[in-house]
Amino acid sequence: MKKQTKITSLLWISLAIISLSLSNCTKDENKEEPTPPVVNNELKGDITADITFEGNCTLKGKVHVKSGTTITFKEGCIISANADELSYLLIEQGAKIIAEGSATQPIIFTSELQEAGAWGGLHICGKAPINSGETGLSEIGDALYGGNNPSDNSGSIKYVRIEYSGTALDDEHEANGLSFYGVGNGTNINYVQIYIGADDGLEFFGGTVNIKHVMVYAAKDDSFDWVEGWQGKGQFLIAQQGEEGDRGFEGDNLKSDNAAAPKSSPTLSNITLIGSGDAENYGIKLRRGTAGIFKNIIIAGGFDKRSIHIENSETLRNMLDGKLVVDYAYINNNVSDMAIKYSEDDGDAVNIEGHEIENSPNVYLQDLSTNTDISTTFTGGYNMNSEDDFFESTDFIGAGSAWLNGWSL
Repeated sequence: MKKQTKITSLLWISLAIISLSLSNCTKDENKEEPTPPVVNNELKGDITADITFEGNCTLKGKVHVKSGTTITFKEGCIISANADELSYLLIEQGAKIIAEGSATQPIIFTSELQEAGAWGGLHICGKAPINSGETGLSEIGDALYGGNNPSDNSGSIKYVRIEYSGTALDDEHEANGLSFYGVGNGTNINYVQIYIGADDGLEFFGGTVNIKHVMVYAAKDDSFDWVEGWQGKGQFLIAQQGEEGDRGFEGDNLKSDNAAAPKSSPTLSNITLIGSGDAENYGIKLRRGTAGIFKNIIIAGGFDKRSIHIENSETLRNMLDGKLVVDYAYINNNVSDMAIKYSEDDGDAVNIEGHEIENSPNVYLQDLSTNTDISTTFTGGYNMNSEDDFFESTDFIGAGSAWLNGWSL
């Protein structure tokens, strides 16, 4: 009887082990494990599955986040580009970047080699409209961009600092700090600083993306640049040049067809542009058919050639049609040439008499060559919130600077 009991017990134990093994096999085969965070690791190659980074990591080489994939950086994360190779981070169409830092723990994209041009910056490709064709290929990475979805969402960037960008791939291709290729207005861009770059700070290739609280410090080329039909909005924008730099704003529509649609026509408010003192600098250069609304703007000392230059007949026609407006502005007139200049430059005469910027009662041309910095504001601004709730309610001219505290350099 005892022998039978022993055999029975062994049988039950064996069945239990088999059952547990089968259960574990089924669980392992069917369970969808979450993507684990990567801590203090390398970011390289093509990213084809959702991934999250915490702490510090190294960016090695040409990194593409592929369609359908989300890359996430937690607050306080520092992403440092390898100094031994060309490195950049590119978010392809259909992919997303979530980089949401805080005022006390910003996310920092930087380089082991801490000098302008040390790495290739951050590039985002979306599916919003452009005017250079149905689609295009990005200057860096040859990634597809453009489409017909103005609300396309490429993720969220908040409290992020991008340092030492601007690698030159060749004479025609230089990487900006942050490049937007057909990026849609479903994307959130708020509290961003581009710090000491060898090319432009931000460049927009079409799209509809909006930006808020953005500072470009010591860009060696333009601080803000747009082309190919950018139709976004922006508020609280600062360009502060270092020892060198080109334009605060350089705005184009399309070189090959100045009237191409959709036409570049950003709406920007609460802006401060401060130049480096270069004799050939323009505060704003608008050309090749761009439109745009620019209100509550200060153009201060250091853009020594000219504060505003507007050229090409299509651009001037936008002034006549009320599609290019500079208003509620303080503009430096202590320059080597003239404060504001209008030029066809293409043999197609346009008479803008009566529509010049300086004719507005809210535009003040005065000496702003000294005693003006990024904290300077003037009273009597226009409240853009009365027209569009994207804009915060303000009553001052200029960007102010209190919002830079804690997270910027």
